[in-house]
Order: sequence, then structure tokens, then C-alpha cells
Amino acid sequence: IPSIYWWHRTASHAAELTAGFYNPTNRDGYSPVFRMLKKHSIILKVVCYGPEFTVQENDEAFADPEGLTWQVMNAAWDHGLSVSVESALPCLDVDMYSRILDTAKPRNDPDRHHLSFFAYRQRTPFLLQRDVCFSELETFVKCMHGEATQNFVD
Repeated sequence: IPSIYWWHRTASHAAELTAGFYNPTNRDGYSPVFRMLKKHSIILKVVCYGPEFTVQENDEAFADPEGLTWQVMNAAWDHGLSVSVESALPCLDVDMYSRILDTAKPRNDPDRHHLSFFAYRQRTPFLLQRDVCFSELETFVKCMHGEATQNFVD
């Protein structure tokens, strides 16, 4: 499912309408799609906005990438679909790792929803740079596998 989050903070959700998702404020436009996907045991893949994206940077587009991501993930979980996420942008610091973990494993979810898998999109040259903190990456991977707590502060 594409992340079409422009104009998501408007009543019409015009960008989603243009892409074929009838998802205005008063209607869940993803449910019909997810019902069909459930019949075929599909794992839903959401390309996520990237944790460094903020609404303030794109206010004139009325963008809400985080709101759309949660709407899509919750609608998919409501239909019993497994959900995976691919980050669209590289992760550069502890705060970004924490935000990814909060999306992958929501802490206060009474239904204990979580992502089936997470595709970590990083460019190889970035991972080979000396200023990358591999201990943070190691902690992130351990948290994703449930081998550590979701806490990067020592």
C-alpha cells in the first residue's frame, strides 16, 4: 500500500482519491481493499514515510504520514492481516530507531499488535561510514527480535 499522505489532514484526502482510495474523513477507504486481501492471505506491506519526516516541514501540503500509517496499519490489523513496513528513508540516530520501534511494536496496544517484519532500507555506503554507531544498530536489531527492551538510554 503506498503512503499517499499529502492532504491527509483535509476532509477529502484528495491525494488518496486521485490514487483510487476513497478515504475521506468520514469513511475508511482501505477496508474494502483489506477484506479482499484477507481472502487471499496476503501480508500487507506499507512503505513508511521515514521517521525524520515531520508535518511542520510540509505543512502547506497538509501532510500526515504518521496518521496515514497508523490508519492503514490499524485497519489491516482489524481485518486480521499481517502487516510489514519498509522504511522509505535511512535511519540516522537513536530517536529514529525508537520511533521505528514504537511503530513496529506499539507499547500500549491492548491487542498486542506488531509488525510481521520490517524492511530496513539503508544505503551500503551509509552503513560503511565510520561515524555510524553500530551499538545503536545492534540494540535496534535486538529490540526488533525481542532480545532487548525498547530503551536506547544506558
